[in-house]
Formats: sequence, C-alpha cells, structure tokens
Amino acid sequence: RGRRAMNAGDSFARSVSKTVVAQISKELGFDLISEVALDSLSDIFVKYIEEIGQTSHNNCESARRTEANFNDVKATFKDLGVSLDDLVIFARMAEDMPAGVCGLLTVC
Repeated sequence: RGRRAMNAGDSFARSVSKTVVAQISKELGFDLISEVALDSLSDIFVKYIEEIGQTSHNNCESARRTEANFNDVKATFKDLGVSLDDLVIFARMAEDMPAGVCGLLTVC
C-alpha cells in the first residue's frame, strides 16, 4: 500500500512525533538513533495516537454521545492496557525535559 501525499498537518504531526520519540529515547538513556529507527518509531507513535482517538470516539458513540469525555479516554487506556498511574509518572518526568531535547539525540 503506497503512502498518500503529506499535507501541512501531516508534516507537523510527523515533526512532533519525531520530537516525542527523541525525548522518550533520550529519557530511556539512548544518545544515538538511526534515521530509519526514528522514522519507524515515529510512524508507530502516530498510529498509536490515532488508535487512542478512534477508540475513544467509538466509546463515545457507544454511549450515544457526540463528544468524548475523560471516561471514554480512560476506558480506551484500559482497553489498550495503559496504566494511568504510569502516564502520570511519565508526565511528571516530562516536565523536567528540555523542549528541544531532539537536538540532544544524535540521529545517524
């Protein structure tokens, strides 16, 4: 299956996903990442975020509502095996990360 042309929103999402993947990699102790690995992990990250959005939307519709709420997202995380406690811990760690950490990770 071929890739569709990227629009400005796709380009922005890809850039943000690369930064997030770089931040997570750096936090896990990596100082170096290949361009192929960064691209692959970024694609996986975007797909995962899309899955969270779609599943939350489906939970919302199942409850006969038009807007998702916290309970829809919470149910989605439970379905996907995501611990809310772990997310809180990561968010606290992320507060201490410099915004431009991507530049601190060498891409080869």
